[in-house]
Formats: sequence, C-alpha cells, structure tokens
Amino acid sequence: MTLKRVLMSIAALLLVVSVSQAQFDIPSRQGLVNDFAAKLTAEEKKSMDLRLRDFAVRHQVELAVVTISVDRLKGLPVEQYSRQMANQWGIGAGVGKFGLLLLVAIGKPDSQGVYSGSSRLEVSRRLESDITNDAAGEIIRGMRTDLKAGRFADALQRGIDGTDRALAKKLDQPTPAQTNEESSGWFSKGALFLLVVSLVFVAPVALIISLFVKRRRRAQQNVSTSSRISKQKSYSKPKISRQKRRGKSHVAAPTPASYQSDTTSYTSYDTTSDWSSSSDSSSSSDSSSSSDSSSSSDFGGGGASDNW
Repeated sequence: MTLKRVLMSIAALLLVVSVSQAQFDIPSRQGLVNDFAAKLTAEEKKSMDLRLRDFAVRHQVELAVVTISVDRLKGLPVEQYSRQMANQWGIGAGVGKFGLLLLVAIGKPDSQGVYSGSSRLEVSRRLESDITNDAAGEIIRGMRTDLKAGRFADALQRGIDGTDRALAKKLDQPTPAQTNEESSGWFSKGALFLLVVSLVFVAPVALIISLFVKRRRRAQQNVSTSSRISKQKSYSKPKISRQKRRGKSHVAAPTPASYQSDTTSYTSYDTTSDWSSSSDSSSSSDSSSSSDSSSSSDFGGGGASDNW
C-alpha cells in the first residue's frame, strides 16, 4: 500500500511538471528581433537588428527584442513568461551571461484605436547592478505612450535607447545619439578656434622653419664651394729644373713619380639604409577570456514590467 502511494505521488508530480511546462507557449527564436506579433515592417526590423548588433559590440551585452500577442501568455504573468523565454532561449549565454530581453505583449485595439498590453525588460543577474529595477521601470514606462498609440517600432527604439543610455552611463561611454550630436556641433564650436590658433602659431613657425632651411642650404653651398677651391690648391705643381743645354733653358719633363696624386678620398654613401629594422616580435597574447562552462542563461527575475 505504501509503495502504491509513492508511485501515485511520483506520477502526480510528473503530471504537474508537464502541465507547467506546457503552459509556456515559447516560440523558436528568430534572432535579435523577434516580431511574432507582426507589428514591424521589413525595413524597421532590419534597422533594429543593426542597432542591436552595434549594441552587443559596444557593451558586450546581448539584447533581444520580442513582440507577441497577449493571447500567447495564456493568462500567465508577463514576468513569469519573459523569464522562462530568456532562460529557454539562452539570451546572453555567449557573452558571459550578460543578457537582456525586451518583451512586448500586444492586445487588440479598442474602438478608438488605443492598444493595451504588457511590456517587460528582463535583466540577467549579472546586469542587475548595472540596470537596477528602478532604471528598468523608467525605461519601460517611457515606452507606454507609443505602445498605446500603436507606434511599436518607435516604442521599441525608445526602449533600446533607454537601455543603451543606462549601460553607457554606468560604463561612462557615449551613446550613438550623443556621438552624432557632438560631431554635428564640432565645426560651429571648434573651427573658429582652430583657425585662430593656426594663424597665430602655425604660420609664424612655418615661416621661421622656411627661413632656417634656406639659410642652411646657402651655408652648405658656401662650404661646398670653399672645399672645391681648397682641393684645387692642394695639387702640387711639377718641379721645373733649368739646365743649360745648347744655350737654351730646358724644362725637364716631369716623371710620373713627380706628380703627387690626389689622395683626397670621397666617401661613397651607401644608399641602402644601415638601420636595423627591428620588427615587432611581440606575439599577440591570447586575450580571449575564459567563459563559464555552463552555456545556459541566468535570469532570476530582475527587471521591470508595465501594463498599459
């Protein structure tokens, strides 16, 4: 009798587990942008995918975006569903378990065209200190107006921008929007200053260098001229011996030995450089950090939700 009760308890437990697993209608992952609710155009999905790839490169954090119909939740809280999806998909497993899931469950609009639903920013345990629950709540609530109006692409972009700013602020990095603003205002703020500096400092320095180079060339020409003159004077004249032969003075022909050969040696400069081309022999060290042995994600319920 006791054995029968044990077997019945085990069967009941397995039934509960199977039913709980069947409650989650988790679709197969499509990539970084998963538009299961079909609310985004092809161009919007492409642009968002590029933005998320740039996000992953700069922050080393994987952010996945999901739109689903609210019916897919099957009455489950959005927090429970998003946590199950993030862990089942393995978001952030390839980047040290640094993962984020931005989930939007969309209902049908009312007679006035106003949408309702739920949204959730799921944060992995290793990012909970970078994106706190309060910060995640602020990001999610900032999407509400666009979501209710049916501007889902704008709402998701706003959520991505808010998450980007939160991580950039923590890591002290500029976001793409800040970089564009700084680059656009550079000319108006700095061009005049650079022009004044170049006129005041660069032009006089260039003039001084030009005069110095001209003077040096002139000095080198003078040294070369004086050197040639001194070399010409260094040749010794042949000795002339006057002998009275037949009443005429005879100049003895100089012997070959009587000429003092010009011993001036000219240095022939080797055109090949004698510099030792020291190539950089430092081998690149293995910079790949050792990742965790477990490939699963680590979402424990951090983040924030909003019902709109």
